Amino acid sequence: MEQWLRWLTAGESHGPALVATLEGLPACVPVTTSLVAAELAVRRLGHGRGARMRFEQDEVTLLGGVRHGLSLGSPVAVTVGNSEWRGSRERVLTPRGPSAAHPGLPPPRRARRAR
Repeated sequence: MEQWLRWLTAGESHGPALVATLEGLPACVPVTTSLVAAELAVRRLGHGRGARMRFEQDEVTLLGGVRHGLSLGSPVAVTVGNSEWRGSRERVLTPRGPSAAHPGLPPPRRARRAR
């Protein structure tokens, strides 16, 4: 029987935290905050990295599915806190909806291109 891992995520990069749930991880697999933090540190070296990623620190919290550093076989819940969110709360723009040129809108609502 094949078993697949499935990630479910919630939140956005400019919010207070990202939340992830990992389903399908068997029991007794080592999972610690330091292991997750080490993998997130590798992310900082990847494509699209900027100066900001050098000083931002990921705040990893394991919420469920892990006990004493080992997975339980149930879904693993993780949050990754945004250490810079506290200072930028006031600057976050409020979403106003899709832009006028959004492809999901019917043609009359789309912005007309000037010729």
